[in-house]
Amino acid sequence: MSLVRAAGGVVTREGRDGPEVVLVHRPAYDDWSFPKGKLEDGEDDLACALREVQEEAGLVCDVGEDLGVVTYVDKRGRPKVVRYWRMTAAPGAEAKASFEVDDARWVPLAVAEPMLTYAHDRTLLRRLAGDPAPGQPVPVFVIRHVKAGERGSSPGPDELRPISKTGRKQAVKLAAMLAAHGIVALASSPALRCIQTLDPLAEHLGLDIAMAPELFEGSDVGGVEAWVLAAAADGPAVLSTHGDLVQGLVAALVARGITVGGDGTVAFAKGAAWHLDVWDGRVSKLTYVPPPEGPRPSMEGGFVI
Repeated sequence: MSLVRAAGGVVTREGRDGPEVVLVHRPAYDDWSFPKGKLEDGEDDLACALREVQEEAGLVCDVGEDLGVVTYVDKRGRPKVVRYWRMTAAPGAEAKASFEVDDARWVPLAVAEPMLTYAHDRTLLRRLAGDPAPGQPVPVFVIRHVKAGERGSSPGPDELRPISKTGRKQAVKLAAMLAAHGIVALASSPALRCIQTLDPLAEHLGLDIAMAPELFEGSDVGGVEAWVLAAAADGPAVLSTHGDLVQGLVAALVARGITVGGDGTVAFAKGAAWHLDVWDGRVSKLTYVPPPEGPRPSMEGGFVI
């Protein structure tokens, strides 16, 4: 499944009658929104956001608060994740439309809400005001695939290396552990060992496993976080990926000051999971879940080794 990543900015200033934000009009869609656009090759979210604001609204900005993401399905049926930052321009800077935009203007906050075309953009105004989001955090479990044979131990490409006998037992126990969390979506790296990690859970829940190239080893860590946030929009989810991406994701979240729950353990064993709480377009907490141990699961619940 193709995931679309984009980024943008909510540019603010203090106007004569109170706070104002920049909105842009795109003639191709006849919509009003915040300046945003898709990531270019090798570009991270923040660089994209700054570039798009400059291209579409003619503003060079300083970056403020991370406003999280909005997620939706685009016109081609693809999940789209757009990450936003609060931004400020130089005093007196005027917005100037360009690059696929035919109008860019400063708009008072009271006018911006009804003017915005999409409901998901209006959530950014609530975040800007610091108003609490409704609902509760959504759990997303990011698993490092279970044990597999040693790299190079099987013929053919490494992505076709299967899980081991021990790994099959781990996968069954993972399914038993995660089945009670109301999981509604599964996504995996295209590597066979990651897919097989989720097979028992997929069979038990009757869910398909979405193939996510962004979860394949060596990929950009930002793509993993984008999948976490996109999956959470539909409810509790499980992602299966590789050790380098799990480590990179956890390191990035911890560096941003996200709380590590439980006893504070930071580890990356095969078959372990990280439980990420997603709330209001952002990861709010992460907790290490060690590989499942204990006796073989019983036949009750449909799990067999």
